[in-house]
Amino acid sequence: MTRANHDLAIGNFELDFETGEVRFKTSIDVTGSQLDRAVVVRLVTANLSTTDQYLTGLLSVMYGGASPKTAVEQSEHDATRRGDV
Repeated sequence: MTRANHDLAIGNFELDFETGEVRFKTSIDVTGSQLDRAVVVRLVTANLSTTDQYLTGLLSVMYGGASPKTAVEQSEHDATRRGDV
């Protein structure tokens, strides 16, 4: 998760050490502006697409014995190939 977090512009992965739960957190500062539906949709879309981008890699580390470095590189390569980034 730290390898993935390093290059992320929006949001970060977090691990709950007690439960093993992994989550991806995004936030936005709306000070001086108005929170509207379009802003929320963009934020949620960014969250879901980033989670989707790294999910296979995360699972391959957890259950498939892949190295974190390889998993992140593959996740980022696949996203670039699909045109997600």
